[in-house]
Amino acid sequence: MPTLFIIAVILMVRVLTLEIPTGQLVLKKPNESILLVSDKGELTFLPNGGDSQVTFKTLGGDKLLSLQGKFELKLKRGKLLISEGNLKRELSADKLLIEVKGNFEVKTQKGGLKLSDTQVVLSVPKRSSLQGLDFLWNPNWDKLKDPNVWISAVGQIFFTLSLGFGAIITYASYVRRNQDIVLSGLAASSLNETAEVILGASIAIPAAVAFFGIANAVLIAEQGAFMLGFVSLPAVFSNMEAGQFLGFLWFFLLFIAGITSSLAMGTPWMGFVEDEFNWSRKKSAYIFGGVVLVLALPTILFFESGVFDEYDYWTGTVALVIFAMAEVILFGWYFGMDNAWEEITRGAEINVP
Repeated sequence: MPTLFIIAVILMVRVLTLEIPTGQLVLKKPNESILLVSDKGELTFLPNGGDSQVTFKTLGGDKLLSLQGKFELKLKRGKLLISEGNLKRELSADKLLIEVKGNFEVKTQKGGLKLSDTQVVLSVPKRSSLQGLDFLWNPNWDKLKDPNVWISAVGQIFFTLSLGFGAIITYASYVRRNQDIVLSGLAASSLNETAEVILGASIAIPAAVAFFGIANAVLIAEQGAFMLGFVSLPAVFSNMEAGQFLGFLWFFLLFIAGITSSLAMGTPWMGFVEDEFNWSRKKSAYIFGGVVLVLALPTILFFESGVFDEYDYWTGTVALVIFAMAEVILFGWYFGMDNAWEEITRGAEINVP
């Protein structure tokens, strides 16, 4: 567990340091007022006169290169690619000073600009993953009026804490008689939510925002967790340095989360059939695996029809709330609140009010 926690922290730190070009190229005056924006990240420079010349410099004034003829400027993978005939050059800088001598016309797909004996600043705007963090931790309080938000939130917290589908029985079997149940539950839920909300969400959402922007990230998230975790984030990692390694870490964490949850959910069922029908552990495991396979096939075969999303909503949100409420009622009705209070306070290291 500590190893997985460290892996998640490393992945989160790397994601939160991302700065991704928006794909735009912006020409500004030295006073930062915008002259021209190319949404496609392409600019064409056309000279008007034989003596016209464009010189690229750093903001500190160091000369990088000079061009006299027609050339194209493109943004590719965060770097500036300059094409002059068959000659191609590459520059890597967020901001450059362009010194124009004579007359040049700068064209984009939607417009143009004429420059004459002047200096302009070429800027490559970037999106920071910290914008995603800001989006994540600045809630829209009006959404609290929406009952669907409450249902989704309750379903999510029940799902991640394994409430409502019997997995708690597996975990309870490892609790000693005099162990503090309240303290153990508080520690487990706190660590779980730290890993899921603080680490998990701080990886997925900021990474999506950095690469796709806030508006597109919201649209992706609305299409479900599958789209965010298995479609969008692989695209994000493929465009990052050391992306294959970081992608491996991400899916390794997802695999561990999935396999541990599956084992916890399967153990109560297998224990039940072993006790009631005298099945062997091996037989119960095989049959459980077969049942899961049959139930999972529709989500694979009819994924495009939305079967996966229906499964996710009804079993992972609505059903969990209903089952958990039923468990609480049955627990209070048959086991009794007096017995429950005795279990809670036995060996307690913290007092429950």
